[in-house]
Amino acid sequence: MTNINKSTTGTHILERYPISKLLRIYATPAILNMLVVALYNVVDRIFVGQGAGPMAICGLALTLPCLALFSTVGTLTGVGAAAQIMNATANNDLHKAKQILGNALFLNILVSVLLAVLTLLFIKPVLKNFGGSDETITHAITYLNIMIPAGIIGNINFTLSNTIRLIESRRKIMFIMMSGPLLNVLVSPIFIFALNMGIKGAGWGSAISMFFTFILLLAYLSKKKRKFHLSIVDFKPQIHTLLSIIGIGMAPFIMHITTSMVNIIINRYLIIHGGDYAVGAFGIIASMLFLVAAIQQGICQGMQQIVSFNYGVGNSGRVKETLIKSIVVASLISIAAFVIFELFASTIMRSFTTNSNLIAIGIEGFKYTTLLLPLTGFQLVTTSFFQSIKQPAKAITINISRQFLFLIPALIILSARMGLDGIWLATPIADGLVIIPTAIILALSPISQSSTPQTH
Repeated sequence: MTNINKSTTGTHILERYPISKLLRIYATPAILNMLVVALYNVVDRIFVGQGAGPMAICGLALTLPCLALFSTVGTLTGVGAAAQIMNATANNDLHKAKQILGNALFLNILVSVLLAVLTLLFIKPVLKNFGGSDETITHAITYLNIMIPAGIIGNINFTLSNTIRLIESRRKIMFIMMSGPLLNVLVSPIFIFALNMGIKGAGWGSAISMFFTFILLLAYLSKKKRKFHLSIVDFKPQIHTLLSIIGIGMAPFIMHITTSMVNIIINRYLIIHGGDYAVGAFGIIASMLFLVAAIQQGICQGMQQIVSFNYGVGNSGRVKETLIKSIVVASLISIAAFVIFELFASTIMRSFTTNSNLIAIGIEGFKYTTLLLPLTGFQLVTTSFFQSIKQPAKAITINISRQFLFLIPALIILSARMGLDGIWLATPIADGLVIIPTAIILALSPISQSSTPQTH
């Protein structure tokens, strides 16, 4: 593999290459990596809605916050390890990089297994609190009994791909990660339609696809010619390394946790004001918005690597340029998604279900929920930017402001006054209001500070 971290003159490419080119290099594999998780949700919902009926897709909607909470483990260890591995490889310390990944995987597996056991033990009361009815909970439990154990493999895949692509071939890791969703598209229809397995078939299709990706990653790493060849000693837990991984990954971990918590609260209001179909419609809308967010988060991950390095060497000009260009790209994606959702809400809903009630509720939900979607790119990139320059408190403040200062109060007030319409409108109101603290925090936080180190 060609080492792209150094130019032919020995200068690090993050200092020398044009920012636009660097964003393409670093963001493209990150985008595809994030899309993998999002595509599993979308593919399963399309096949379940068409093959198992509206109540099954409503049950599947209950699993979204549960699986999102579970996947935060992969985010915690993947993001936390990636930043340290990048620093280690920049200093040509491959031994340290391997130890970091080994410890990240140790932490990932330990927490994932514990969380899986607890979730499966208390799955019914958990889903009841998520806004489930007796009918939808049955479908949700069937799906989660397969997907929670499979999620352990999914978390490992995310951590491996998120870190290995910093050292090994980005293109090959990208193809490996995309193999899972592609296989899912092929095998899920067989289980759901040909074998008449319903929602259970969707679960097995996703589980097999995740395991297939895991096998490919192991096969890739097992080749001794790879410079990133893990040994058992790399998995020996080191308290300092584990705490560093947790410390760096905590900000995105907390933000994902709060998002999942808010989705749970929204589900509870939806079941009161709109019933099971409203919950099912929200699940479809959320899965499509997750696709948009996955692309934006991929851009943010690519941006973070460029910003972190240039901030460390004191190159404020490149830091500002990266931030601005990332905001522009993420905003353009938001605008494009807004146009698509507003114009083709009906087509999107009909691809998931043939039930007229579910379609009608979903169309209305799409048009209200996405009203201020074009603003989300600015907020998401700015939040990630503060993580990049090691100011996670500001990133967490912005996220919590949106969720708890704006979204939940709007949800409570508007649902009481407007019912289901008020629930849909709470999201764009929060998207609009959070821009104010985001802009203020960014304006009051100099991109380049006098204390910024001048050497890497």
